[in-house]
Amino acid sequence: MGASASVDAQKHIISGLGDGTATLLSMFVDNEFPLTLGPKYETRYMDKEVEPFEVEWIRAAKIGCGKLYSGVRDPCVDDIVPGRYSDPYFVVGIMAIATKSNYLKSHFVAYNPYVGCAAVRLWYNARYEIVVIDDKIPCSKDPDTGSYVPLFTYSIHGDSWCCLLEKAMAKLRGSSYSNLGNTNLSDMLVHFTG
Repeated sequence: MGASASVDAQKHIISGLGDGTATLLSMFVDNEFPLTLGPKYETRYMDKEVEPFEVEWIRAAKIGCGKLYSGVRDPCVDDIVPGRYSDPYFVVGIMAIATKSNYLKSHFVAYNPYVGCAAVRLWYNARYEIVVIDDKIPCSKDPDTGSYVPLFTYSIHGDSWCCLLEKAMAKLRGSSYSNLGNTNLSDMLVHFTG
């Protein structure tokens, strides 16, 4: 994870005050995380009898995920919805930490939806790393409702914590959602718990 993305992200997070002043800034774009799902997912529809679909990278606020937590209640296991391509080890891992909402919240260093930037704390190489990401989430459009549905794990309440945590984990594991499948449950739990 390069220093330039981190510096740009810090500027965006700090300058976006949440009172509308951030609208004058450009939205943060994480150039270290390409807008592609990776070969594992881009060819997956060919292996199954599923209609091909267009992937659109949508800002969290535009898919109902403008806040980390809705404020209705603390995040919990019941909030988690596996998407079309969710990694089962990731889903089980966040279900384990979602039982302790304060612990789950401690992974988020900062999130500013006005500029589309998040900083997430994950364990890697025997220390905590701050993973900086933008909040563009891969989605497909529901043909019946016209709404965007995240392809990976999301919250039933529209909170962004599931989407952002999975994207940060994908970046930590090599800047691709494809790399989430190259792990196991114990590795995933170590990233969350240290």
